[in-house]
Amino acid sequence: MRYLLLLSLGCIKASGPVLAPSPLDVRVVRIVSSYMDVATTGGGERLGDVLSAEVESHALRVAKTAPGTALAIRDTEGRIEALGPGPLVLVEAAPRFSSQMAGRYRWTVDVTLSVVGLGAVERRQFAVPVALVYDHERESAAADAAAPAIARELRDLLDHALTVQE
Repeated sequence: MRYLLLLSLGCIKASGPVLAPSPLDVRVVRIVSSYMDVATTGGGERLGDVLSAEVESHALRVAKTAPGTALAIRDTEGRIEALGPGPLVLVEAAPRFSSQMAGRYRWTVDVTLSVVGLGAVERRQFAVPVALVYDHERESAAADAAAPAIARELRDLLDHALTVQE
């Protein structure tokens, strides 16, 4: 009996992403900050590609937007206000170096993920540990390494936002 239950659980497939009821342009903005420097950037290319793919998997159209003046602002609410109204996915990543272990460089990427304009404002804060191989790799590389985990959280947020909207 126990084996039959395990076999049946193995056949359960994960459901796909919640799809938007109609095509909608969503601006995707990524900001990578540094704890060691006042510099902020638009983030790595891999992070941008992964985020765009996740947004498109929900039947939404990606309108890549440069952060512009939002780079100079340090708080999430101020950045959202500076980016203006409309559907927006804002990813703020702040990688920080932790230590060197077993020849790898350990970083922790603190992430604030915001989905605005698809029903209620959805926000999630979390940390992603990553290990980089080379000493010269910095914040942008750490954010790129954290991209799969950030995409999983974005999927949950978009699923919830689109479910609430219906």
